[in-house]
Amino acid sequence: MYLETITFDRVFSVVHQRTKDGSKYTAFGFETGGRKIYEARVHGHPEVTSGLRVTLAMPQPGRWTNIYGWINLAEKKVFTGEGIEGQLGSALILLAHFALFAPLVILNWPYMGKEKWLIGFFSLLVPAIVGTAFFLSKLRVSQARRLLNTMLAESKNAA
Repeated sequence: MYLETITFDRVFSVVHQRTKDGSKYTAFGFETGGRKIYEARVHGHPEVTSGLRVTLAMPQPGRWTNIYGWINLAEKKVFTGEGIEGQLGSALILLAHFALFAPLVILNWPYMGKEKWLIGFFSLLVPAIVGTAFFLSKLRVSQARRLLNTMLAESKNAA
């Protein structure tokens, strides 16, 4: 995980949105130190204003479209979107999918032709892949939250 401290000298085009799965994110553009970033995205719906000084958590340098969260250095507060803590419903839906369909595919396998069995197999595999990818993205947000909270606590102890 990469951390960078910047000041949003100018902020523009702030839009609070939701993905198809209901996750919140904020899209915006900003200027910092003479650089213009036209497309930035942060998980959740934070208040993004000009003059805000933050320490950002993102996967790698310059990956502005996937900001996990930040420390507001003026207010000494951590902001991150929903991590895995808020995803119990999604996990339950994924488990229910397997609980309902896995027995049908497994028990009917001897009676299905090869093509139908593959359809059943892929009807289990695709949600598993999508669910795992969704879970991993939320896990990174949770890891960023822990890291930012640790940094904030250490800076308060040092002060």
